[in-house]
Amino acid sequence: MQKIKKVTWYTPKDGKVNDVAVTREGEKPLPENKDWKISLYENVLIEDSLDWYEIDNEGVLLRKVSDEEYLLRQGREDPRSTYHHKGREKQDVTINNIDSAPPGDDYTKEEPLPDEPYQKFNEKKGKWEVDTQKKERAEKEKKLAELKSQADFLERKADRPMREKELGIDVEESVKRIRHVQNEIEKLRPEIKALENELESA
Repeated sequence: MQKIKKVTWYTPKDGKVNDVAVTREGEKPLPENKDWKISLYENVLIEDSLDWYEIDNEGVLLRKVSDEEYLLRQGREDPRSTYHHKGREKQDVTINNIDSAPPGDDYTKEEPLPDEPYQKFNEKKGKWEVDTQKKERAEKEKKLAELKSQADFLERKADRPMREKELGIDVEESVKRIRHVQNEIEKLRPEIKALENELESA
């Protein structure tokens, strides 16, 4: 038994595929008053952009073009990528659809610096760079917190000899220990004060 040959048809409208039909060879789709054209590409879909296809002078749809050809015809870059927000961390947008628009000027395809929590996007250079101001401040805040924690620890360390002194237990030794701890705290105070002033004026 001879296999029946089928023909795929489409109608164009406003730069898109408006309708699709399949008939036996020698027949034409209904209604006949529509502008039916033959499609040699069987998987043509309604609403497809005609830019996706190579079409001859007779309107015959010959083949589906590659992504590169499609983008070249439209005069635009491939939007499919992961975009990183230039001002907010972890605000990534991933675009998988070739017909989607990029998310806007607040985003970039440029990959952020790896393992660098303090960075900013340089618009002039078009790349990420270390945010030295923010990084230095964070380091000072961390150092200040460490020094204050150390001072708190020393103050707690002085509690016991203070109580012993008040109770008259080994007073001379208690006084020595208290003075030693107080001296250690006093050594920390200038650096704590300097860091506090730097952070306040920044």
